[in-house]
Amino acid sequence: MTNESGHDYASKLIPESHLVDYIVTGKNFDMYFAMNQIRRLYDIDVILNDGGRIMSNSVRDLGILGEERVTLEPYPGDRYIPHSKRIDPKSILGTEGSGIDGGEIKNGIRIHSTRIGNEIANVYLYPLNEELCI
Repeated sequence: MTNESGHDYASKLIPESHLVDYIVTGKNFDMYFAMNQIRRLYDIDVILNDGGRIMSNSVRDLGILGEERVTLEPYPGDRYIPHSKRIDPKSILGTEGSGIDGGEIKNGIRIHSTRIGNEIANVYLYPLNEELCI
């Protein structure tokens, strides 16, 4: 699932084949269109998004993502992330106080939290837009 420029780039490296199909949503990426195409063309009702913050935020903001598990890892230090002001805001997971419950995930409610060593795994619920649910 990609936009035109993503397809132009990726298809040169990974051409379409019997194993690879691209769903191109136009000049701009349209998650709702892509999800409808995946369901209609391939009879897929559930997808796993492993680590794509921009994708997760887009489905959450559309109202078609209802639950997400997020692992919060300790800040690795300025050596690895030296200039946080230069980080694309679309790739930021959340900001403390922006959630419905005062948590860090915009429009989210934290329903469970588990400490795993020095990490924290949280589960969030998001409001679903029933008109868009597919």
